[in-house]
Amino acid sequence: MAGLYTPAPMRELAPYAGVVAALGAALLLLARPVPARLAGIVLFAVGVAGVGLYREPSFRDRLTDRPLVWGAAIVVGLALVAAAGIVASRWMWLPPALLAVAGLRIPYSTDPTPTQGLVPVYAAVGGGLAALGWRLLRGRALPVRLGHVGPALAAIVLLGALSQLWVVDLQTGTYTLLAFYLPFAVLAALVAELDPERLPVAGAVVLQVGLAVVFALVGIYQWATETIWWNDLLETANRYTSTFRVNSLFISPAPFGRFEALALITIVALLALGPPRRAIIALAPAGPLLLVGLALSYSRTAMVAMVAGLVVLSLVVWRRPAAIAIGVGAVLAIVLALALPQTRDAFSGGGEKLSSNRLSLSERGLEEFKERPLQGVGLGGFVAGSRLLEEKTRRGHSPHNVVLTTAAELGVLGLAALAALFAAAVHATFWPRDRSWRSVLRLVVALELGVIGLHALSETYAVFEDPMSWVLLAVLASLSLAPPTASAATTSPASP
Repeated sequence: MAGLYTPAPMRELAPYAGVVAALGAALLLLARPVPARLAGIVLFAVGVAGVGLYREPSFRDRLTDRPLVWGAAIVVGLALVAAAGIVASRWMWLPPALLAVAGLRIPYSTDPTPTQGLVPVYAAVGGGLAALGWRLLRGRALPVRLGHVGPALAAIVLLGALSQLWVVDLQTGTYTLLAFYLPFAVLAALVAELDPERLPVAGAVVLQVGLAVVFALVGIYQWATETIWWNDLLETANRYTSTFRVNSLFISPAPFGRFEALALITIVALLALGPPRRAIIALAPAGPLLLVGLALSYSRTAMVAMVAGLVVLSLVVWRRPAAIAIGVGAVLAIVLALALPQTRDAFSGGGEKLSSNRLSLSERGLEEFKERPLQGVGLGGFVAGSRLLEEKTRRGHSPHNVVLTTAAELGVLGLAALAALFAAAVHATFWPRDRSWRSVLRLVVALELGVIGLHALSETYAVFEDPMSWVLLAVLASLSLAPPTASAATTSPASP
């Protein structure tokens, strides 16, 4: 039982360790001089170790009981990280490419945890940091290219870390910080150092669509055999409903549907905006299969987000004719939908039934924000904060809305940082205005970010808990800046 006890000093030091790690991540996101970036790596490693020792008391006990064995294991682990750093230095695009699989939340056991599928991401971050340190020491590292996106991301990470000083649930708060915000911020910094001119765009598209095809085929198999994996709640729900939802190789149908929607948006956007390329045209026939996978997930939020992305794309390509067609189509869709008895039944149940009980969750988020509008309940403290409200005695849930979650947990400063990030992403999408291939890629990346953002307005898989969001933001920002020159030094000033 000793391993379950966390000494008071560790509980008191954990928030400060998180702030140290966040400062390191902020330096990696913003700094240009070599000493500052090296200091960022050191601060990040020290801070993460401090939070990790608080989060894993059993490891402290094992380290104390058998120091030689665990000391040797730590040395071997560091050696593996160094080896991964060497590989990442040779192939700098490898850590981001691992996200195509590692960021999918694919469970590896019958009782998966939210971070179990992210272990490869953490390995990629460790190897990428080792490679960055090696390049910095040798003077071969390129400057970070995040533009206005960098300060917004740094502000969100720092606010999340500082909020641990007053968070209502330190266990969940440090978990959220350590599992998502800190490693993903470093991942964004690593991606922002890549030269966008040398990114294997066609290979990335083929990988994304190829994986989506595999997941769709698995989903079709699940539907045909009525088999569900890794989700007892979904399996039970399917027994009592007329529809049979599938989760493919994901923990739940929501991330599965979102991945299929992202791949569909990528195919359509590149075909509509970019010059025809054989690799992309060859992937077009995969579209109907991906649409079937999305339909079998029955993720209404993913479907709505994809349709919204297609509407925006049509407005960009066809403008006024598209606006007229969309308006007419929307009126016809509403009329036809209201003619269906299922739709009338959903509306007769009120907004709560129509939103699948999300309205009450949103109201709870607003209540928490009103209770602590300035500082919030702290990162990861939404569920515990809802239990503190006198009228809310039931089991707490996430508000299924990234804006309300940010408002409740980080207060007005968090909302300001989120608004700044949105503004920076919009600026990076439309500036500079040109007709280059880079501008096409910026719009495609922005559409994918838009799908993730809309999906996060009604699902628990929010923006900042998804590594793909951080990577796409870094790629978008990098594409909006001037290409790095061969003589660019790590001390060069940031591009505007």
